[in-house]
Amino acid sequence: MAPSALLLTEAVLAGRPLPNPSLVQSLIGWAAIWLVGAGWWLASLGRQRRAGTFGRKGDGQDTPRPPADSYLSPASVLELVNQQWVTPLGHIRSAVDTLAGMERQLARCAPPGETEEPEPARSLQLMRHASHHLRISIENIIDYHEIASGRMTRTDSRVNLRSTGEDLVADWQTTAQRQGEVIQFIGYQDLPREIVLDPQMIRRLAERLLKEVLCIARLRDPAISIELEDEQENPGGDLIGHFRLTVDGEHDEGGPLDADGLAERFEGALPASLEGLLVDDLIDVWIIRRISEFLHSSLEVVATAGPNRFGLTATFEAPILSGEGETGAQLAGQLCGVLCSSAQHRR
Repeated sequence: MAPSALLLTEAVLAGRPLPNPSLVQSLIGWAAIWLVGAGWWLASLGRQRRAGTFGRKGDGQDTPRPPADSYLSPASVLELVNQQWVTPLGHIRSAVDTLAGMERQLARCAPPGETEEPEPARSLQLMRHASHHLRISIENIIDYHEIASGRMTRTDSRVNLRSTGEDLVADWQTTAQRQGEVIQFIGYQDLPREIVLDPQMIRRLAERLLKEVLCIARLRDPAISIELEDEQENPGGDLIGHFRLTVDGEHDEGGPLDADGLAERFEGALPASLEGLLVDDLIDVWIIRRISEFLHSSLEVVATAGPNRFGLTATFEAPILSGEGETGAQLAGQLCGVLCSSAQHRR
């Protein structure tokens, strides 16, 4: 085909007559065949490219899902959460408690500064204040997880209510002092030495009630009192005591919450989602309600003795193991004087 095309081109350029018409027709035929073949080749190449592109897109969209047997069961997920998250948080909480105890020991040994102010003790109190709030945050996480997953159970053992109240006040005293307050603990003489109750739950309940009064409502002159209201013997011969835990304070004009506001906070509906509970520390109210159900305790906002004083009370029942302390027999028939800075708590 190439020599024929060259002869035709030479004849046209030289002005000679065209070769045999059959030669021209053959050239046109061969050119048409060549164009058709080139078009078919280009079309097939384009189809291959499009097929490759669609194949790659399909591979990205139709990613094979793992088989059903590769998913973990809900129980396995909870177990992993406990092992990798909740248990380490519990270790951190224990370490924070150890730091708080160390701070109390070091604070008693801190030397006074040049201005008769215990400067090292101030730093230690700041450390205790920070560790205390860290422990509260960790306990909120752990308690919410245990309650929501159904893992929180009540385990009763011997409880000394007086020691529980004193330890609680000691832990919160630094936080109260930073607000210019001093927490009072009132344990009446007829308070039994030991009862049967879950020590962790009663401590968590009292601690969160104190947080509501001190940090949320910001009541002045906060106080914690535990009293024995009544005791009865059940058919089995066990002595059952009816106790009242009260955390109250004096409302200051301009305070965040008055009695009605605190009652609305505790009696109102709570958000269903965790995100809603984290707003305004409503998670504390949620945990208080759940722990109260475990302890069969009733909660209410009440007015207490003194002007503008109100607070939260929790009533509960527990078997009494030991009666009044030994000092009751030693002081029988004798006069005893007690100094108390709060007039409304004298008794």
